[in-house]
Amino acid sequence: MIVVDIETSGLYSDRFGIWQIGAIDLETRAEFLEESRIDDEDEISEEALRVIGKTEVELRDKRKQSQRELLRKFFIWGEKRKNNNLICQNPQFDYGFLSAKSRAY
Repeated sequence: MIVVDIETSGLYSDRFGIWQIGAIDLETRAEFLEESRIDDEDEISEEALRVIGKTEVELRDKRKQSQRELLRKFFIWGEKRKNNNLICQNPQFDYGFLSAKSRAY
């Protein structure tokens, strides 16, 4: 089982982006923690900036990997897990974003 938590630039997967994915494999304790930049077409809410303590400049930093690359790395990491079922605090939110962004890319 994989416990996963994502951090986003807002509440809606069709308007906002993923800037961080954190996960841990409960069986092996293997960890995944990486950040990405928010795409130019994605919005960033003022509320999200207050909650996460980041600035828009930090979230759009072109030196960071793309969301597409972040997702690719996360899925490669997940494929190596013996049991890759996800556990989330708010599954509709986390899975919704992972699914929507995966479809987009």
